[in-house]
Amino acid sequence: MTFTQIIFQVLTAVLSIWAIFQKQKWKMMLIYTINNVLNAIMYLAFNRIASMTICFVAAIRTAIFMIYALKKIKPNYLWLLVFEIGFIVSTILTWQDALDLMPLVALLAAGYGSWQDKQLVLRISYITNYLLYVVYQSIIGAYISMILSIISLVCTITCLVYYCILKKETPILDLIFKRKNKSVSNSESKEEASKIDAVETVEISHSNKA
Repeated sequence: MTFTQIIFQVLTAVLSIWAIFQKQKWKMMLIYTINNVLNAIMYLAFNRIASMTICFVAAIRTAIFMIYALKKIKPNYLWLLVFEIGFIVSTILTWQDALDLMPLVALLAAGYGSWQDKQLVLRISYITNYLLYVVYQSIIGAYISMILSIISLVCTITCLVYYCILKKETPILDLIFKRKNKSVSNSESKEEASKIDAVETVEISHSNKA
């Protein structure tokens, strides 16, 4: 792998994982827009022209869906139809081999998930997306992306369970940091208490001697 391939694999993986933990849809769409542009550059570095093209189409899609999410309006069926057809046409025009079907199906699934408003469906669509990309990236030799897609897959499943099944409101990352801060403050309190106890013991000892 070249240096460019490695750098863009790492960048796209970090953004994918960051997007997963966002509770608000517009934030997810913003990060995925940037991520799709970086993915396009990465696949160009691997000489996968069809994947590069549909990633650019996906970037336009997530940018438009982000605007709708900010306005709290569901995009109409026309947008879904336009982009799903756009993925298919782009793949046909830049077809290299049968491998191009994997990113196509992955983005069709993610496209539908991004279009609708239910977080449950959105996360399930991205689980499908990551599963297909794990296989695809392993075949083309994008091993860093493959490993980090597996991590993204696990994170997405975790968020699916946490937010959509258990119906938790507190973001997972906030919960982790709160617990960490709480444990730190507890340990500091214990240290402070032990210091006070030690001082009191010394004072009692001195008073007994007196």
